[in-house]
Amino acid sequence: MRSLQLFRFIFNIYILWCLEIVLVGVVPIEIPSGNAANNIVNFSVEEVKALEQFYPLAKNDLYLEYQHSAFYLIRWLRAKNLDPKKAKEFLATSLHWRKENKIDTLRYDNEMAKLQSRYPFTTHLRGKDGIPVGELQLPRWDIRKVMIAGKRAIIRRYSIYYLETMFQITRELNHTDFVVLMDLNGLNNRQHTCFRCM
Repeated sequence: MRSLQLFRFIFNIYILWCLEIVLVGVVPIEIPSGNAANNIVNFSVEEVKALEQFYPLAKNDLYLEYQHSAFYLIRWLRAKNLDPKKAKEFLATSLHWRKENKIDTLRYDNEMAKLQSRYPFTTHLRGKDGIPVGELQLPRWDIRKVMIAGKRAIIRRYSIYYLETMFQITRELNHTDFVVLMDLNGLNNRQHTCFRCM
């Protein structure tokens, strides 16, 4: 029993590595006037103070409306132990990467929508307290076929598309995180753990 649990744990890590997915919790709240204390729910006093210092530093880098929300901004502060200057550098690096890789237009990419029938996921589930829950049906993802065809970049981009979809839902529901369930029933070595898949 214990070895099965260990195998599942290692296999889950392998799948995430194989798809090059990094699951990062999201964070959204509105700061329409630039006052970080507006509409703050469930943030500590230290976080509210850090937001008030961080927003003026970061606001010129923010180019989309949702990026001005405290839920979005708090994630950068939490990642850098509430240090506004370090959080600004981290945010700037991320925003540069998003522009360079055209991440903000990904959800309008028809190629990504077409892939969903071959690489299914769901996003409509809700957990405790309404937290967004997504599900990846990995046994239906023929990773081997993609790798052999030399289309690793497409599956990587599709994985980002899935995460962006979950981030968008999280923002719309004013949550700070989401959960991804992976259905591993039916996973097999040939299709999912081939040498090229690694």
